[in-house]
Amino acid sequence: MTTNFRKNQITLLLLITGCLISFAQENKVYTSIKEALNNKQSVYKLDLSYQNLTDLPESLGDLNNLQELDLSNNSFIGIPKCVFKLTKLNVFIFHEALEIFATENEDGYVVDLDYIFPKELENLTNLKELDLGGNNYNNPPESFYNLTQLEKLDLRGNSIDKLSNNIGNLKQLKELNVSSNKLYRLPKKIGELKKLQNLDLSYNKITVVIELQNLKNLTTLDLGRNQISKFPITINTLINLEVLRLRSNKIYELPESLGNLTKLRNLDLGGTHILTLPKSITNLQSLEHLSLDYNLFTVFPEEITKLSKLQTLSIGNNYFSKKEGKRIKARLVHCKVYLNEDDSFSIPGF
Repeated sequence: MTTNFRKNQITLLLLITGCLISFAQENKVYTSIKEALNNKQSVYKLDLSYQNLTDLPESLGDLNNLQELDLSNNSFIGIPKCVFKLTKLNVFIFHEALEIFATENEDGYVVDLDYIFPKELENLTNLKELDLGGNNYNNPPESFYNLTQLEKLDLRGNSIDKLSNNIGNLKQLKELNVSSNKLYRLPKKIGELKKLQNLDLSYNKITVVIELQNLKNLTTLDLGRNQISKFPITINTLINLEVLRLRSNKIYELPESLGNLTKLRNLDLGGTHILTLPKSITNLQSLEHLSLDYNLFTVFPEEITKLSKLQTLSIGNNYFSKKEGKRIKARLVHCKVYLNEDDSFSIPGF
């Protein structure tokens, strides 16, 4: 009986040791091409960022177990062909990785996007996270929208002026970042991304937003620094929103239906040219951080005093008298008020 017990102990110890070794292998991050090629079957994560690379060896496509690949901040002229053989990839980061060369034709200088994003991109069917930000291309080809398992997509910092309606194919998306591009409008099919939780559209040229009403799972929406001239009414149906940023749009007036967003914790309305708040803002009893700076207020909105969970209020660069400024701080002893230009403020989430 003692012998069997010891055998079982040894077996259990070997199993635990094997699991620990396997766990260590899967979590090791390789940073050398040479080392990775010498351990092909053991490489699950490969980080080749910031290495001034212009190409990759074809043999890198033999890393059959590779799940995460970071090629950011290099100088490729397109996605290296060996990448398309890595069919187990879950995460591919290609941020600021392109050295784009334009060619001249009768229409001027153009970038060959079929070279940068060849059709073989479709081979990466297991991708869940894709970062193609900071590469200054315009509109990716249609094959880009066939990566239907994507959950996180980062396209920020490019020159994209249009998204195809085929973005509606990406029904597993939970996070989409298209900030710092040249979008004027959104595709209608963006409303089919029902699992979307975080959407960043800041720093574009969007004028109207009418496509978001079905995105009921959105918790974070950033429309800051666009050219929106009226509060997007469709936002009022997004009852799970916790963070809403509309900074630096010329909205002028807020609807009473803003009070529908009762889960809001962070609300940024800085620089939106408003001079009053709707009475319904008192419904936002979860609100912790509110930014109203760079607006047209002359009188403190008393509704703010009824926001019992408010922790920080940025309300500087309005048109308050000194007397009114003192009164504001006296009325809000329960939260930190940033009223003057000299105040140093950083509201969490903004």
